[in-house]
Amino acid sequence: MSAPADIQLPPTASSWTAATRIARVLADRTVADRSAWALPVTALAVVSALALSVTGGVLWFHRLEGEHASFLQPLSLIALVLLLIPLATLAGAAARLAAARRDTRLASLRLLGATTTTVRALTLLETGAIALVGAVVGVAGYLEIG
Repeated sequence: MSAPADIQLPPTASSWTAATRIARVLADRTVADRSAWALPVTALAVVSALALSVTGGVLWFHRLEGEHASFLQPLSLIALVLLLIPLATLAGAAARLAAARRDTRLASLRLLGATTTTVRALTLLETGAIALVGAVVGVAGYLEIG
């Protein structure tokens, strides 16, 4: 990977300033490379939609009244816990998928002289953006289905 030639940072730029400027340049390249973000965003969208669906089901069971409510309400909580564990695992796998691709880019920036704080800030920005987009798509999918 070649160094982006359009990044010009003043010598006293803070790490967050540097990270946001570098993130803008890298975002153009990352959006064009769908393999870096499409799968993690999709996985996080599925996790968000399913977590909202399961939580909605639990809330529905807790509104029930009558003789079966005392039996169904604890079972719905057990189902929630049993389904959220694999969903959390899926979200973790999605984060690891994005991390492998990101490590290569960030290692090249580190070789070009980026500070550790700048690299950490870039990691937080990119991971946060992917998670936010995935969550928004998941919520939109949940609202569309429900």
